[in-house]
Amino acid sequence: MRYLLISIIVFFLSCNKQDFCDQDSYPPPPFGNSDDTTFGKTFVQYSYTCFNGTDVNRTYTYTMTEDCWTMQVEEQFNPNCP
Repeated sequence: MRYLLISIIVFFLSCNKQDFCDQDSYPPPPFGNSDDTTFGKTFVQYSYTCFNGTDVNRTYTYTMTEDCWTMQVEEQFNPNCP
């Protein structure tokens, strides 16, 4: 019983949910300052070159659909990464 109570407390404390339904502001970049940011009327795109020291460029695109932001992640091989 004690284990169950502790598990429930940890679960609720770890659920630090971001509000992706605020239409008055863009969602923040997922990994701090991005290498490139593109803002549109209904989207924002954050690009990271050589993401996390790998040979991959990663792009996070948030698009406003109906009343909330949705996120799409794209990866692209980059042979120029160190």
